[in-house]
Amino acid sequence: MEASLLAQVTQNLLSLFRDPKDYKIAQEAAQIVADQVRTLVARSRGPELLTIMRADPYARIMSIVDHYQRDTTNMPPQRESLIDCLRGEIPDLMEARAKRLSEEASTLPPTHFLVLGLLTALNIIGFSAATLSVCDENGQPPNESSI
Repeated sequence: MEASLLAQVTQNLLSLFRDPKDYKIAQEAAQIVADQVRTLVARSRGPELLTIMRADPYARIMSIVDHYQRDTTNMPPQRESLIDCLRGEIPDLMEARAKRLSEEASTLPPTHFLVLGLLTALNIIGFSAATLSVCDENGQPPNESSI
């Protein structure tokens, strides 16, 4: 979901900044997208969270769009429409990222811990029962069982 939204945002950004005078802005926005793709592909959740805390890439893209809209006069309706689309897509992108990070952070269900606890208890009981059956006449287990 996040990747498809990021692709749509990238397409809209490139359409918005297609004029030669906007290439510097387009390059900055495309670099942010490229860094985010690299993060999605090659990094774990921890470094991604640190990147978000330092400088959220999606908020930076939104800031670029805001500055562009503020600094541009006599904007054609098509660009206004692209900016409106980006203003709707970027929050959706942030929400998809939050959902993905939340799912990655979710722990094992309580049933897993119950099963692990029961298996541990059975292992201790089985070891104790096996040890008791090989005790000598004084009730002492052999030295091998004291590992």
